[in-house]
Amino acid sequence: MNYQPNNNLPDAAQVPAPAQPAAAPEPGAGRPQLDAERLYEIEPGLFQASSLGAYPPHGVHVVVNVSDQPNEFLPGHELVAVLHMPLADHAFPGIDWLELAVDIITRFRRKNHTVVVHCDSAESRSTLVLLGYFMRERAFNLEEALKDLQSKNPHADPNHRFLTGLEEYEKKLEGGA
Repeated sequence: MNYQPNNNLPDAAQVPAPAQPAAAPEPGAGRPQLDAERLYEIEPGLFQASSLGAYPPHGVHVVVNVSDQPNEFLPGHELVAVLHMPLADHAFPGIDWLELAVDIITRFRRKNHTVVVHCDSAESRSTLVLLGYFMRERAFNLEEALKDLQSKNPHADPNHRFLTGLEEYEKKLEGGA
């Protein structure tokens, strides 16, 4: 693969690691009722959600928000970072934008931070980001990535322009672009 990391990101090393790696909570156990209509565990420490409301999910350290609107969380949470990367749900934002989003997730996950990626309905925009993450970090092709994500979030359905962009990204990861 020809991927080159984006070294202009804020250094995740500056953010303290949690005392212990966050374990995924048992479904419904110890987790308060969420404002989010949809919350899916994609892998241990990585979640996909719809709009989060006033409180992030318990145990989440990093929020990557790809909806149009910024988060307005009330005080009293465990967050170390809230990153707003606004994205309209129509045109592919470009490979550089996607790689930045994947870099952010990867850097915080490597520090054992629990990350949630969200948009308004956990269908298209957050799916784009997570598919890019699977394709680069797990070396999945687009079809494998989509099948795996849909096994955890049955609503995952990126728009056709996002799929076309992900096909370009797949070629780049394979060394063809």
